[in-house]
Amino acid sequence: MGIGGKRGKENYFPVPTQEQVQQQLEINTDLNTQSNQLATQLILGQISMKDWDSHIQSLKDLGLDDIIEIDQTLLDRYKKTVKD
Repeated sequence: MGIGGKRGKENYFPVPTQEQVQQQLEINTDLNTQSNQLATQLILGQISMKDWDSHIQSLKDLGLDDIIEIDQTLLDRYKKTVKD
């Protein structure tokens, strides 16, 4: 019996394309560095929560929306596989 109780039809997590993997690697490195720096500065009181929107924009400038789009594409592909 397959995952989720479906006999003969296995459900697998979608595998990103090589291009998606490369894009994720490049973007995530910068995002992780920037988000860790922002978190540290917020905790230490070096930057203000008043500027939250600009902090989020700095993450978007590094490709946050691209990562979300890739993850959404993979989730949509998974949902289609499970549905079929």
